Amino acid sequence: MRSVTMAITLGLILTPVYQAWSQHEGHGGMGAMPMSDPVADAKREAESRMNKLTKLQDKIDAVEQQLEDKKLAPKKRLGLEKKLKKLYEKKDQLLAEGHGNSHKRHHAAAPAVDNPAAETPCAPGSKCAGEATYICSMGDYSGPMTKDGRCPKCGMTLQKK
Repeated sequence: MRSVTMAITLGLILTPVYQAWSQHEGHGGMGAMPMSDPVADAKREAESRMNKLTKLQDKIDAVEQQLEDKKLAPKKRLGLEKKLKKLYEKKDQLLAEGHGNSHKRHHAAAPAVDNPAAETPCAPGSKCAGEATYICSMGDYSGPMTKDGRCPKCGMTLQKK
């Protein structure tokens, strides 16, 4: 009698569990989940990266606009230059993520002539009328201020000579 009661109780408990198991195809429901589309995932990732780059460029533009102010205190200017350097590093990281290692190799092999910021409008060693000379603290660059205020070779902030 006891074994019959136990069998009925066990049957009542296990039947709903088995039915639930069979409805969601077992294994935590993984069989019922749709498979991810690699193309759609890559597209979503690229859109996300582009949104991040756009927001980052807006921040860079805002900091560069603040740096154009001639009345800016030296301490504030130094802080903004540090912030700008960090923003450019973050931008380079995002760009490197999008292009993989081939992006880094391309920049390492590219001559400085390809970089418009590296081009100097004057002959080397001569001073243009009304332009100051800026130098890199690493000694990689000497010439007029570049568009982003960084050395085209090493990325350090240029200082007035």
